[in-house]
This record gives sequence, C-alpha cells and structure tokens, in this order.
Amino acid sequence: MWSPTDDNLKILAQGKLEWPMASIKLSEPRLGAAQETYSGNGWVRQKDDGSLEFRMFVSERSGTTQPRFGKAGVIIGEEHYYALEATHMDGEIWHCPRVLPTPHQYNQSLLVEGQIDTLSQEHKTEPGPADKAAYLKMVFLTPIESFPWNRPRRLVTHIDGEYQHESSSMSVAKFEACNCSFKLEKIESIGVELVVTGATIEQNPFFPMRVVEALQFILGREMHWNWLQVWTATRYGAYLNGRRHSQSSRLPPLSLSFGTCHQDVFRIFEDYLKYVLLFDKERVHRVSEILCGIHRAQDASIDAWALTVSVAAEALLMESCPLRGKPSNDEQAAFDRALALLKEQRFEDRVGERLEGAIRALSHPRAKDAFRELIKEGAVRQGDFDAWDKLRNRAAHGASIDRIQPQELVDYCNAVMVLCYHLIFQKIGYQGKSTDYARYGYPDIEYPIQRNEATQHA
Repeated sequence: MWSPTDDNLKILAQGKLEWPMASIKLSEPRLGAAQETYSGNGWVRQKDDGSLEFRMFVSERSGTTQPRFGKAGVIIGEEHYYALEATHMDGEIWHCPRVLPTPHQYNQSLLVEGQIDTLSQEHKTEPGPADKAAYLKMVFLTPIESFPWNRPRRLVTHIDGEYQHESSSMSVAKFEACNCSFKLEKIESIGVELVVTGATIEQNPFFPMRVVEALQFILGREMHWNWLQVWTATRYGAYLNGRRHSQSSRLPPLSLSFGTCHQDVFRIFEDYLKYVLLFDKERVHRVSEILCGIHRAQDASIDAWALTVSVAAEALLMESCPLRGKPSNDEQAAFDRALALLKEQRFEDRVGERLEGAIRALSHPRAKDAFRELIKEGAVRQGDFDAWDKLRNRAAHGASIDRIQPQELVDYCNAVMVLCYHLIFQKIGYQGKSTDYARYGYPDIEYPIQRNEATQHA
C-alpha cells in the first residue's frame, strides 16, 4: 500500500507522482446490461499544478458510444460522469467515484483521459492502530510556520549512516478538543501532519471535513489535505489528493505570532469545531464557505478584498443572527397602514410599484438595525460597524473605491475583518483573546467586548 513516507511525500509535493496501471476501468452510473464500460491499461500521474489525471488506452468496451459530452452553457449532469477503478502494478486498487472522461482518437485506437479529484481505498474493516481507538491522519503539503507549537521535536542527523548531531525545535502542537486528542507536527521541507484520536471520529461521518474547517479558521487561510487515513471499528479509508496550495495566513482571529496564548487558540479551534460539527450535510459549512471567499479575495487584490469582506459581513450577520433587525409590532402596523393608504391613491403604474416596493422593504430586517442591536449587547463594536457602513455601499454598488486613500482602505478592510470574527465569536460562544486588526500594532483584546468600548466610534 502507498504510504506517506517522507520520500513519497516529497515526490507528491514536487508534482512527480506517476503510477503505471495494470488496468483502468470506467463505468457509467447506469446499472444493468446496458451499462457502458471502458477498460485498458494506462497511468495516473500529477499535472503541473499537482492535481491528478489519468490516461487510458481502451482495449475493451461495452456499448457502442463513446463517453458523452455536455452542452456549452449547461451544467454537466451526473449522467456524464463515470466511476474510475485503477489497479496498480503491485495489485493495489484505487477508486474515484466521479470523473469526466474525454475521448480522443490515437492511431486508430480510443484514448480516454480526465482529471481525478481524489483517489481512494475504502474497506468495511481494517486492522487499526494497536490501541484500537478511532484514528485520523492528515498530511498537508503546505508549510505552517506560525502556530502555537508547545512541544519540541528531536531531530537526529545521519550522513552515510553515521550519526552526526541532533537538535530540537518547537514544531509540535498537542491539544484536546471535542473529546479527541490532536497532534500537529511539522514535516521538514514538506508540510505538516495532523493525527487525531477519539470517539468523535466514529460518531460523526463528516469529522475530517469539519476538522479542516476549524483548522482553516484559526489559521486564517484555506487548507486542503493531500493524504487522509481514517480508521474506525467499522471502516477504513485512505485518500490521496495531489493539489498544492500556497496561500499564506493573512489575518487569523488570534494572531499566531510568537507569544500567542496557546490555550486561547485551541479554545477558538474547539468552539468552532463544535459549531460546524452540528452541520449534518456532506458539504462545507456556510460560515466556512464565506471565510474561504474572503481568504481568496485577499490573495487577489485590495479591491476584491474590500468588496468580498464587506458583503461577507452581511452574509455572516444573516447566518448568525437571522432574526435581528426586524421591525417591532408597532412599526409593522404603521407600515401596513401606509400600504393601505397607498392603495387608495392613484399613481402611474411605475410610480405606484416603486412606492409599494419601498414600503414593503421596510418590513424586512435591515443589516444596520441588526448591527445596532448587537452593538448594544457588546457583541460587535460601533467603530467596526462604521467602517463596514462606509465600505459596503462603495464596494458593492460601483462607487469609486480608488478615491479612498490606500491606508484608509486597508483600515476599513481590517476593521470589517474584526467585525466578521466578532459575529462568528458571538455565534459559537467563544470568550477569550482575539486580535484587534482595526488598531495599529494589532493588539490582543478580550471578547466579549466591554459595553463602553462597543459603543465608541472609531
């Protein structure tokens, strides 16, 4: 079985993985006698960007048609995807349940190729670690330099089999969260390895996904595993993904610089993990999606970041506080009377429609009203709200951002980033230190916010 040894991981990190396959089989989703299949030998290898692809020289096929294409402008339906089964020369069988094959004619033969998202091996039972505990291992081919490392790692150097010297560095982090033990460790010149043990792994089928989401949250960046292994009492799975990600940490909720309080970072991790574990769908939690959008925009441009973070703050507000900002019963009654009076008047159709739309809009929760409620409660700060209010309309409605001085624009974006984190803290119930990016020097502050500080303007 392929294993994540340092040598294998270096090959994967360099994008040089290439496996000759004794056989590759493609099967369409349709079952029964009419199911179309294609098989032959070929290989699986990495592309320049690290992603995996396959190429198969078809020697056997059932059915009379080639793999089907979709139509330009139409989302490709599930009927166009095939399941891939690839048998390595050493007998190992790997699967990818969803590939989109592209056929070519090659010297009067049919050649089929396509991209592979993830290769997997899954079994109902497999001997686990010696202690029989549920066990999870992830390898990320993305270095993490800044982190609250709290354990040393001993490094022994040999040259030609001869001992030379040894050293140690703080490159291991051990912590507990959600009834599990976590150990994050640097792999020299490759990335990091995360090992998790505990009952929650077996209790929640989406646990690996949620762990990555929580890790992304405390790092302030996207993370994607390249190797994943899961052992439980009932199942074993191994998954390989070659994609490389070079995104750096930007503005994590609590700065990971030297001197950061370890326990506060780990507490943020646990509170966020508890929150996303409640989501029982096989997809990324909505809050994590919003944060990933912010991280990608930060890598694009300051204008993209300004637009994305200002809209994201409103999305997070609706996600965490959907009932805030609703009009009172008396206000709603007044709106209803206004509509009744409007209907008694005679206006041109266009004018009447616009007036009615404006009055009906008053019945909907307003982001500004919701934020003001949260300011009174000490959940968010007036100064961060002011920055959002100045930035949001300019960024979202085509107003000229380039009229804002560069430093002022960065200040606005930083303050709105703090606003986003405070909305999430309020939702997940976090209490402790966080970093105030709205102030120069990025000092640490305590959350929840003191009432007198929450109402101060920037």
